[in-house]
Amino acid sequence: METIFLAYSFHRHEEKVFKAVKGILEGHGLTVVTGQHLTGEQLTEEVTTKIEGTDGLVAILSPRKKGNAPSDWVMQELTWARGKEMRTVALAHNKVRLGGPAAAYAN
Repeated sequence: METIFLAYSFHRHEEKVFKAVKGILEGHGLTVVTGQHLTGEQLTEEVTTKIEGTDGLVAILSPRKKGNAPSDWVMQELTWARGKEMRTVALAHNKVRLGGPAAAYAN
C-alpha cells in the first residue's frame, strides 16, 4: 500500500478540508501520514525524514496570511518534496495567491 504525506497548516479552519482530503486518499487505498505531532517552526530533519519515507506528498494550500498567501510551513514541505523529485499534488484554495518562488506551483 502506498503512503502519502498530507501537508496542511493544522489550523481549525482547515480541519474539514483535511478530513475530506484524507478520506478521499484513504478511500483509494492510500495510507496518510502528517507531521502533526512533530515539533519545530522550521522544516526539521524529523519532518523531511517522514516525508522521504512516503510515496508522495499532497499539500493543502489555503489562504492564511496577509495577501492570501499559503502557510510557509506547507510551502516548505511542498518545495522540499519537489526538490527531491517526489510525486506531489498541490490543492490550492481559489483565494490563494502564490508569489515569488511559490508562483511556480500555480501551474
